[in-house]
Amino acid sequence: MNLSAEIAWGFAEAQKSVRKTLPDVPILGEVDDEQAGASAFLESLRREHPGVLRQLQARHLAATARSDALGKIHQAVEQGVLHADEAAALEEMADHLSESLLERA
Repeated sequence: MNLSAEIAWGFAEAQKSVRKTLPDVPILGEVDDEQAGASAFLESLRREHPGVLRQLQARHLAATARSDALGKIHQAVEQGVLHADEAAALEEMADHLSESLLERA
């Protein structure tokens, strides 16, 4: 179930990305249909197996939070606001935050 949810979510996100990136392509009807199918599958999965979708959302939340934190840390190092040794400690904290979010799911 987890793998099916992950694939459907990734597919729906890819279709959203196509719509944003290529708003004037002639296949938008097909893109919309595919996205609607993936979204419908995720909705049925949410009703039948809510824990699977909660875990998926938690994994993506954790990955997004970690990625955002690391991006800000690296930017601060590049700007000279943060030293490399401080950055390493903050990167470790970002990893622990991500792991903590996953443990609560």
